[in-house]
Amino acid sequence: MKCCDDFKELISLYLDGELGGSLLSALEEHFAKCEHCVATCRTVKKTIVLSRQYFRLQYRAVPKAVSERVFFTLRVRYHRK
Repeated sequence: MKCCDDFKELISLYLDGELGGSLLSALEEHFAKCEHCVATCRTVKKTIVLSRQYFRLQYRAVPKAVSERVFFTLRVRYHRK
């Protein structure tokens, strides 16, 4: 059985709609039992929403190359621990 740390690594994929099959089922089952991971997921989702709102208000649009580089860097760091 996976622990919370294993499931936290899947939250980004879950929120991006990139998680499917048995991993999606396992994460949803874990969410049903673990309020802490649900809170983490909600926090990450809210952070994404607030970041998008901030950039829209402050900068109108982030150049695509910049956003791709930022997201690539975050994914690399996220998966390396």
